Amino acid sequence: MKIFLSHASESKALVRRLTGALPAHVSIWLDRDAMAPGQRFAPRIEAAIRRDCDFVLVFIDDHALASDWVKRETAWALQRQQALQRTYVLPVLLQDVGPRMKALGIDP
Repeated sequence: MKIFLSHASESKALVRRLTGALPAHVSIWLDRDAMAPGQRFAPRIEAAIRRDCDFVLVFIDDHALASDWVKRETAWALQRQQALQRTYVLPVLLQDVGPRMKALGIDP
């Protein structure tokens, strides 16, 4: 199982700590680990979300709510979820921002 981790860069250290204990059968897609030097950022991330991963974890805090990248990744993931007709986007609240999740298109 492969999981894409969507998060604000300011939260990367916390996201790494939280996902470090995942079982061995779960692999994570994290930008710095999955991208080769010189690779175009946006197309590679979009491809990972749209076809390479089984789920997307969206780590939500104030930084994520302000991040254009997290908004873009979440939009791609929600489109994929609709196409799959199953749960694909899993929000993880890093702060008490539940009511503001709608800014990402996620209904609390």
